[in-house]
Amino acid sequence: VETLRYQLKERRLWHDPGPSDEKGRWLGYEANSSVDSALYRQRGALRSALLLARSLRRTLVLPRFWASERHSRPTTLAGLYDYAAFAAAFPDHREAAFARRLPPPR
Repeated sequence: VETLRYQLKERRLWHDPGPSDEKGRWLGYEANSSVDSALYRQRGALRSALLLARSLRRTLVLPRFWASERHSRPTTLAGLYDYAAFAAAFPDHREAAFARRLPPPR
């Protein structure tokens, strides 16, 4: 169920309250498709971001992930990993589509 909800949120097909209803403390990062496309690099960046977000008590906004250098289209976390297990271990996160609705940084 969590995986389906996540995928629907990524496609903007799931009603979501939006940033105004959140705590307002987010941490995001971006994966460069040409440099960081190796799966082990993306996994390392994700681990670092999770650790930093937890330390700073922030909600991590997940980036788009890249399946490989040859694929020009990004994928979601659910396309690479077991999303239900991830969501159970790290509940303070948001999907990449959420970042498009955030206000610009001050």
